[in-house]
Amino acid sequence: MKFRKNLVSALLIGGAMAVSGQASAHISYRSLDVSNPFQRSVTSNVGWADAAEANWGDSHHGAWFSFNLAQDSLVSIQVTGLAAGTYPTLRADGQALTNAGAASTPYTAAAALTDVGFSIYQGLFPISPAVYENANNGVANGSVKYRDFAAEGKQGGWNALGDTQLYNDAGVAGNLIFKTAVNSSTGNTETLLNFFLAAGDYSLAAGGAIDPATGTHTGAYGIQAQLLNVAAVPVPGAVWLMITGLMGLLGLQKRRMVA
Repeated sequence: MKFRKNLVSALLIGGAMAVSGQASAHISYRSLDVSNPFQRSVTSNVGWADAAEANWGDSHHGAWFSFNLAQDSLVSIQVTGLAAGTYPTLRADGQALTNAGAASTPYTAAAALTDVGFSIYQGLFPISPAVYENANNGVANGSVKYRDFAAEGKQGGWNALGDTQLYNDAGVAGNLIFKTAVNSSTGNTETLLNFFLAAGDYSLAAGGAIDPATGTHTGAYGIQAQLLNVAAVPVPGAVWLMITGLMGLLGLQKRRMVA
């Protein structure tokens, strides 16, 4: 099943879900600034597709990556569902290796992830694994009352086509601003080419795009995210001319004041 959504429909979905509440969940990032490409695991081959539906999906069924742009850039990204096999970079307990490459037992039989989708958001969730892991979905925290995803059989909420907001038990909220989603190819690779992103921190959430109505939800699957290229966007020549002109005027004014 393929999802071809435009920004308008994504914002409509995001707005509707924002009214219904937020989620509390454990998000574990793997930084593409540290290791690029980065392989990690997902525990469902329908994770991204499920998150693209109106009632959201489980945030634990996606692979979350982060990256930083020092300046406005045109970014090219590729996400690949790995074939069945053994992957030393994927742990047998379903988690990814740490950025430092800590030792672990590799998968001996990771299943093939034959269809993938991914979403790009501006911003990062606050990192606090111990708190996020034991977050109380649906429990009031001060003035915060958020949606009970646990009652829906989910460990946390994930909106693949719109803005997403998560709380932890400490009441700290993280807001991700939706930028775009990619799920258009027929194979296990999705590519985004020369997409403009302003300077800042970004989240990339990827997962299986198999139809939730027909696909198997559970299992161990490998997935890889990679920044193919990051090209800084130069300041337009007209802007430089304007800056040069302003500097000239300031210099002229300064000379007049001295005279």
